[in-house]
Amino acid sequence: MPVVGNKRFDYTPIGEAAAKSYSESSGMPVRNNYRGGGKLHYAGGGRPTGTVIETEQDRVQRRFGCS
Repeated sequence: MPVVGNKRFDYTPIGEAAAKSYSESSGMPVRNNYRGGGKLHYAGGGRPTGTVIETEQDRVQRRFGCS
């Protein structure tokens, strides 16, 4: 999405032309809001922590301290 100052324009040929025209008249540069792509990175490798499946016996033991 082309951005000039705080004004955003559509990512279409008409929007890009309007952004260029507005940039030339205002003196501010056109910048694209898209900052790149690629592989997403997860903190800690994206692995879940803790017990995923808890049995009824585990739940009772954790809650009441008995089996």
